[in-house]
Amino acid sequence: DDEWRLPAPEMDSLQQLHDVVANATHMTRDRIMDGIMAEGFLPKLFQIYRDCEDLEMESSLHTLFRLFKGLIMLNEPSLIELCLSDEFVFDTMGILEHDPDYPNHDLKHREYLRNPKLFKQAVPIRDPATLAKIHLNFRLTYLKDVVMARYIDDMSFGTIRELVSLNNAEIVNHVHDNAKLLHQLFELCGSCQNGASTNNLEGWRNGFLFLRELFEISKPLSMTQQIFFYRSMCGQGLFAIFQGGIMAQDASVRSACTDIILCTLNHDPTLLREYMLKESEGCLLNQMIRALLQTQDTGLKAQIGEILRCLLDSSSVELNHTRDEFLNVFYDKYMDSLLSPFLHEDKWSDDGTLKEENGETAAPEGG
Repeated sequence: DDEWRLPAPEMDSLQQLHDVVANATHMTRDRIMDGIMAEGFLPKLFQIYRDCEDLEMESSLHTLFRLFKGLIMLNEPSLIELCLSDEFVFDTMGILEHDPDYPNHDLKHREYLRNPKLFKQAVPIRDPATLAKIHLNFRLTYLKDVVMARYIDDMSFGTIRELVSLNNAEIVNHVHDNAKLLHQLFELCGSCQNGASTNNLEGWRNGFLFLRELFEISKPLSMTQQIFFYRSMCGQGLFAIFQGGIMAQDASVRSACTDIILCTLNHDPTLLREYMLKESEGCLLNQMIRALLQTQDTGLKAQIGEILRCLLDSSSVELNHTRDEFLNVFYDKYMDSLLSPFLHEDKWSDDGTLKEENGETAAPEGG
């Protein structure tokens, strides 16, 4: 119908607006979106919401909730991004606090998102577009997993997940293309070697946690993007930071280190083998074997065991000179250390821990 118009954003037409959105079809969806995205439409709806909240008009607030739930379920990425933008996110979350199915529950989505402790920058990210995508991804995930968890369908779930994935690709590209940022990040993570103290323990920990998150969000990237990402990270000095992290007192740092190393091995074991062959005196490999034998953290033992298994895997039939060279060096120089509980039983107690030498032991705690 050429005369069809979306009802105006007014207090008296909220129920009519909801009915139009709730009964949207493939034929009317585009027209609804054109009306909603028209300049001034959403701001008027948000002003109505603020008036309703000020006047405690619970029935109208419930209608607004159902309306915005329907708008999100239209699966239009541009609308979802607009509702979660810096300009509108708190009005959107305010509306979604008034769930008619939970009239007696005091939902606090706005309070949660305003918590300054939620967003920690290990190193400053100065690009506004990248920062905006990081914030948007957090809000998208919160919307999907918390706010709309009871209502979201497969299509809406897929739309939000695709939005997050596209943003992640741009975040990863910005980080690995920014040599200055990577230098600051690796310098921070390398500031506490051998588990020794540092003046910025929280920042040091956040550096490793940020790196782990970065590697996690890189997993869905295309193979070409992953190749560029891993080569860039390794070329900037990624592996050098793990010597201190593997033996850290902080369990979250140890876990982050092994998770990141396993990511690189799953991508291409040659990257770590090449680094270990070039490294003087095999410091990282020594630290891994030392942690495997001495730590009481069974989770860490399992992770390091898997790392060594990947490094020593010779099942591939293709020629790989780096792998063969690594295996020769490992069996020649490191096998005795790995087998020391069997070769040097006098240095180990009955419970499998290394006896203290000169009153010292370097085993990390199991916490």
